[in-house]
Amino acid sequence: MEKALKAVIEELDLGFVRTHSLTRLYELVRPHYPVIGDMDTLDRLDAVYIEARYPGDMGLLSTGKPTSDEAADLLGFANDVFQRLHTGLQG
Repeated sequence: MEKALKAVIEELDLGFVRTHSLTRLYELVRPHYPVIGDMDTLDRLDAVYIEARYPGDMGLLSTGKPTSDEAADLLGFANDVFQRLHTGLQG
C-alpha cells in the first residue's frame, strides 16, 4: 500500500515524500482521492506495517502479533484501498 500511495503522490506531482507511514502518505492523497473511510483500520495497518519494518520486542502490535483473522482483515483493507486508488487513477 505504501508504494500505491507514493505512486499517487508522484502522479499528482506532490513532491518526494520520505516516510513509510501509511497514515502520513494518505493525508497527502486524501484531498484528491478520499478512498478511505475507516481511519482506525488505516492506523492499525500503519502500526503493523511500521513495526514489521522495525520490529520491537513485543511483536507487531502492542498486544503482540496479529491473529490470522486480524492479518486477513488488514490485508483485505489494503487490497481494497489499492483497488480504489487504481480505479481513481484510471478514471
